[in-house]
Amino acid sequence: RMGHESRRGEVDDSIKAVLCEQLGLKNVYDMNNDSIEGCCDGGDVLYTGRHLFVGITDRTNQVGFQYLRNVFAHHHDMMDAADVVPIPMMSLQGADSGGGVLHL
Repeated sequence: RMGHESRRGEVDDSIKAVLCEQLGLKNVYDMNNDSIEGCCDGGDVLYTGRHLFVGITDRTNQVGFQYLRNVFAHHHDMMDAADVVPIPMMSLQGADSGGGVLHL
């Protein structure tokens, strides 16, 4: 699920349909459907082609990071758990800042 309340309505079944049908992805995992307290915002994730860097922020928590690590380590042919790397971020101050967001 999205980490910031204002973004939680952005993800629905239409996204999964596009990823599967238009991009040909076979496995799409959804934290919303797995009944976990994990949060992950896309702006906190950077895939380099070899590593997946995940900012641990106010919008992406440790549970969300562990979920991504598990999915990629067990369902991606070219990655293992060590390739999914947490990046602790400092919280930013201010009501509109949303906390330390990686935004690469």
